[in-house]
Amino acid sequence: MPWQYKVLKVKTGGMVVPNLDGLTESDLNTLGQQEWELVNSIPMAKGGGQVEQVYFYFKRWAELPVNIPIEPVARINCPKCKAPNRPGATGCIQCGANLAQ
Repeated sequence: MPWQYKVLKVKTGGMVVPNLDGLTESDLNTLGQQEWELVNSIPMAKGGGQVEQVYFYFKRWAELPVNIPIEPVARINCPKCKAPNRPGATGCIQCGANLAQ
């Protein structure tokens, strides 16, 4: 499935409780109207329990032109565990076996 992704980095403020004044309900509503869906948020700590910024991950369906064929990506099977790996990989993602030949 073709997806588009967007990452928003929002600095936090506040001394005791972090606030996200950089991201308002209006901003979130605008993203929703543009069909962006919040899929994850990750607070980035700076030490002492304080949060410096929060990363918000959004995705939405990417419309592809009708005339562009989508071809499957060739995979390399691991000789040890037979797991599919991406072309050019040097180690198996499942068992760690050496794929370089």
